[in-house]
Parts: sequence; structure tokens; C-alpha cells
Amino acid sequence: YKAVSGTITPYSVAPAGGGGYLPPTQKPTITSGEGVKVTLSTDGTVATIKVDAGYELVDVVLNGTSKGKVTEVKGLKTGDKLAVTAAKKAPEPAEPTAEEITAAKERFKANNPDAVKERNGVEYLLAGAKIKLEGELEDKNNSEEQEQVWQDYTKGDENYKQYVKIKLKAQAEGLRATWSQDYFYNESEKKHYKYNKETGEFEIAENVKYADKDGSYIVHEKGKNIRERRDKENNIVAIQASTESGNIYTNEAYAAKKLGLNASPHAGTWVDSKKQYYTWDSSNHQFKLLPKNVVKVDKDGNMYDKNKAKVTVN
Repeated sequence: YKAVSGTITPYSVAPAGGGGYLPPTQKPTITSGEGVKVTLSTDGTVATIKVDAGYELVDVVLNGTSKGKVTEVKGLKTGDKLAVTAAKKAPEPAEPTAEEITAAKERFKANNPDAVKERNGVEYLLAGAKIKLEGELEDKNNSEEQEQVWQDYTKGDENYKQYVKIKLKAQAEGLRATWSQDYFYNESEKKHYKYNKETGEFEIAENVKYADKDGSYIVHEKGKNIRERRDKENNIVAIQASTESGNIYTNEAYAAKKLGLNASPHAGTWVDSKKQYYTWDSSNHQFKLLPKNVVKVDKDGNMYDKNKAKVTVN
């Protein structure tokens, strides 16, 4: 026998009498992020989705429409765009060690000497006993606050525990929490503050108008006609056209005109004088920045870099 190498391509053979049919292979565009694999069937019509260990499926989007957290998509054809995203699962809380449990019990008994009794080597917590839990509280007599702080403190990881401490400090200084763990708000001053971990003080976050759950925030400098959404690293990720007082324009074409953006061949895609491309986000009335390597967008929405290679955006 002689070994040979190469690629085997399956095909159909028409019967002798004719009438045979060789179905075409479909070629949909598949994009997937970290932690997920998408396998396409031989004929290209079925996508099977498998998530890696430690990840969970976030969404499956076909041609801009969410299919939910499905693990198979059928009926695909050439021209379809399938995007699959996954995210790392939240870590399971670590089980306390025997030493940690013993230390916690001793602290509890020290804080509540009249609530715990021992008989024949067995410890009992007296029914109806008033107890004190560990925690930093604004009002030591507020049992509801004490219970909530305890739950918040114990359910999170070290970063969240640190945030709970900062939040309590903020409350003591007259600041309320916002959607973002990075920013706090002073109602009387109508200003946002950010905690400086190095100095241990809250500092005014100039021109910040809104802070979101993902750590992004909106900046609007008074007197300007633009609002910027920045990520946690202070990078601009979207822009909005606004009045000088900060109210945003909701009409796409009018907002684009205010921002000096020009329409591209593809509807909903715009470009500025520096050749930075944007897509219109109608739900948030903002123009989201496309990757900087995008230098052209055709009428079908295909994006290309300076080497004329297609750019895929998740």
C-alpha cells in the first residue's frame, strides 16, 4: 500500500438514468467570541454551538435578530451573518475552611455573649435573642440596614467587599451610589464624584453626567454640542449630539449634521472628517465608533481595512 495525502471532498453521483442533484454548499459568515466554538455542517446550512468549560452562552444573533441562547441554528444560507457570544461564568463562592468557621463562631460569641449557650458540649442559639453582626454601619440601630450590609458584604468577592466599604463611606459623606461602582452622586451639588483609592477621598468628576453599570460614563462639557460615552479606560466609544445644556437630539440625520458626520454608502453608517466611521444606535440615540482600522464601508455594510481585507465587528 502507498500512503497519500490530500483533502477528500464528498459529492453526490447521479444515477445512470439522470435526474441526480448536487446541492450547493452554503457559506454564511460566522463570528464567535472567546469561550465558544461554532461548527458548520458540510452543506453549510446548520451551525452547532458549543460553549467551553467555565463559560456560558450570552446570545446568538442571526442577521441582527437575537435567537436567544440556542445551541443550533438551521436553514443558514450564503449571505447570512451569525454572531455568537459567550462570557465567563461568575466564580462560585469559596467554601470556608474549618479554621475560618471556628474563628467566625468565636467572634460571634464574643459579640453576643448572651445569645449563645452550651449544654453537654452542644452550642445553642437562643430563640428571640438580639444579636449583632459584623460590619461598618452608618446607623448602628438600623437593623434593616445592618442585615442588608451583611448580605452585600458576604455574597461578593474581595473587589465587591471593597466596594461595599467605599459605598458606606460615600453615604456617610452625603453621596449616593449610582449604577456604576466607580461613581457616586451628590444630589445637592448635582455632581458626580469618584473615589481615589490612593488618597482615600472622593473627588469631583468634572463634566460626568451619567455613569452606567458596565463602568462607562457620559461626559458633557457645558456649552458644547457633543456628549461622549467613555469606557472604564477613558476611551471614547460613542458620541451624541446635544444642546448646550446637555439634552440630546434623537433624529439620526439631524444629530449627524450637528456632529459634522457624513453619510456613507450604507444606511446607518457615518464618517467624520478624520475618516473615523460610526454606526447609529437608535435605542440610545448615539453614534458608536467602529474600529479604527475600518477605512471603508460599502452599500451592503461590508467593512474593509486599508489592505482591502474585510473587517468583522462583533
